[in-house]
Amino acid sequence: MLFICYFNNKVTKMFINKKFFVLLSSLFLMSCSNNYLGNSNQDTSYQILNYNQLNNLGGIFYNDFSLSPNLPKNKEDKNSIKLTYFMTDDYSTKTSLSKQMLSFMDDFPQKNIHNIIFRDGGEIGDSKLYYLDGGHDSSSIESPASLLAGNITEVQSNNPKVFSEVVKWSFNNYSSKNKYLQIYSNGSAIAGIGSDRNQTDLKGQKLSKDNSLSLIPIKVFSDSITESLNGDKLDIIYFRASMMGNLESLYELRNTTKYVLALDDFSQSKDKSNLNMTKTFDELISKNLDPKDITNQMVIKSQTLSNLTSFEAIDMSQINNYKKAFDDMTSELLKSLKTEKNNITKSYDLIKKPKMEDITKLDSISESMRDIYDFTEELEKNSNSNELKNSIKKLKVEQKKLMFKERDSIGFTLQGLSVFMPERKNISKNNDLNDFIKNKYSNTSFAKDSNWINFLYMLINN
Repeated sequence: MLFICYFNNKVTKMFINKKFFVLLSSLFLMSCSNNYLGNSNQDTSYQILNYNQLNNLGGIFYNDFSLSPNLPKNKEDKNSIKLTYFMTDDYSTKTSLSKQMLSFMDDFPQKNIHNIIFRDGGEIGDSKLYYLDGGHDSSSIESPASLLAGNITEVQSNNPKVFSEVVKWSFNNYSSKNKYLQIYSNGSAIAGIGSDRNQTDLKGQKLSKDNSLSLIPIKVFSDSITESLNGDKLDIIYFRASMMGNLESLYELRNTTKYVLALDDFSQSKDKSNLNMTKTFDELISKNLDPKDITNQMVIKSQTLSNLTSFEAIDMSQINNYKKAFDDMTSELLKSLKTEKNNITKSYDLIKKPKMEDITKLDSISESMRDIYDFTEELEKNSNSNELKNSIKKLKVEQKKLMFKERDSIGFTLQGLSVFMPERKNISKNNDLNDFIKNKYSNTSFAKDSNWINFLYMLINN
């Protein structure tokens, strides 16, 4: 098995037996480049959030794509089916990490689970679907694997049509009570999720920049799942990706899943977090626990098994109640502007932008995501409006119901749930940001269904 790691910007290659692969790669992981599952290699500044650049779900190159893998049609009725979708950049460090996780999961005993994995690993020729049959301990991955269709060896893994087809085939071909989706990818908050550095058409020809995709918008991601499952909901979406614990994305997913596991900061691929949390997720599912209990236990166990600085279990049945309370608070903000403008803007300006170790440059969207709870804390301290303070108290009650279990290891700047809050000085001076808010952010479901954008307009005009 080939293991690749960067030392001082040089690539080191080793052939090792799979038996020692996980142990050895874990030891090397801290010497590798720190990999944050955020979109650090792409500029998502003010990019289009809708899918108007495509005429249909798959675009001109993937519209007719359909899945026909040669995998076992196991008709055994198991309690759960889990799809892991690796949608990561095709370069050495990310490739080795996803290969490491695949190898790790290949050895798990597959008790009570139909376990499906899609992985687009290296730059070319390895877009495959796997059915894990478990219990292996050999020098190679022994679970059945197949190309997605015919002789297609490489796909655009962040193409919504490819994602939709994998979801549809996986959950429609195996019988189970509960449905789980684990996404290992780059997250960029309200901009979307997913990346693929080497993008090709179905014949393996490299796509031009104009035909390449940077991210799957969250609405398209959500709609793809809903359509693929014929309106059924997933039980859990586990985002092993950065910045997905934001109100806009969760609201987009309100009809897609019952529970969400997410972060509102950067997901770091180090300190065995990938291995430990992946194994824990499988182990909890294999125990046939209730999905809510699984999400709760994942957050609890993350405190000792991962380096995650924030991690939240989210009950999506509470999202509409939370949004109503958020709207009520925003209405009080707008009412209070005549007498409380200085206090409100002071509170807004005090909220820190995301900043994690070893990250020196954030894209403009990610750095505009700020923590809601911290904002309300500042408002409570600085405001003189009893009506506003009462609305904040009600919002905090609803947040505890929505985000029923959380991990916050670095304190004040991260409390688990963020919303789009660009710096005021940027709003007033940056025409691109103004355009983004008015013409792109305004088209998100959350902006259309809430009055938060009116509050942002107030900041633009003042």
